[in-house]
Formats: sequence, structure tokens, C-alpha cells
Amino acid sequence: MIEIRAEHLHDVPARERLLDACFPGNRRAKTSERLREGRLPALAQAARSGTVLVHRLGRRAVVREHGGGAFRKIVRPGRAASVAAASAPSGWPAGFALARVLAADEQSVRFAALPGRTLRALGEEEGSA
Repeated sequence: MIEIRAEHLHDVPARERLLDACFPGNRRAKTSERLREGRLPALAQAARSGTVLVHRLGRRAVVREHGGGAFRKIVRPGRAASVAAASAPSGWPAGFALARVLAADEQSVRFAALPGRTLRALGEEEGSA
């Protein structure tokens, strides 16, 4: 039986082997590779552990983890290190509240949630007043 489902992160190596076998030679110049440009491979995995709050197609996404204690910024492969570096406290004015970087890998940066109300909650309060 064939099952159609969203691609999982652990599916990537098998998919790449299949595409190499189907499109020998310079497959990266083929249509099959052009369709994958701009994808965020880590987004599917992160979305299972939380709620996608923002998604700029092919560029970046933000996921609030279940429980709300952390957020994960998903970026294109190889870009997470620069996001984590830009979030270092030394680059910001004193007294500016920054979310602490909890972890980073090649495709995402995990941030601690800041205390206080979210912009969404503030907007909802203003709308009910």
C-alpha cells in the first residue's frame, strides 16, 4: 500500500539516493532539483513539536514549542550560525531584552521564551477593551 505523507527529516538521504539513481549525471540542473530550491527541510520536524507562528516560504519560519517555554527559528541550511551570532547580547544596547539562545544546529536556532505577554495577547486585550 502506498502512503502519501509529509516528508520527514530522516527521509532526506533516501530521497537523495533515489533522485541520484533516477537522474544520473548532473541532476542538480534538472527540474527535480529546481523544485527543491528554497525549502526548509527542518520545518516539518519542528512543526510536529509546536505551532508554526510565522512562515516566509523558503526563507524562514518560527515555531513555538508545545508548552511555550521556547521558540525555534528555522532557516535555510547553513544559515543558523549567523542567526545565533546576531542574537549575542554583546551586539545590542544595554537593557535590551534578548531571548537566550538555547541551542543551534545547521538549520535552526532554539531560543528561550522571554517573560511577559505576547504581542498577540496584548492585541487581544486591546480589542476587548
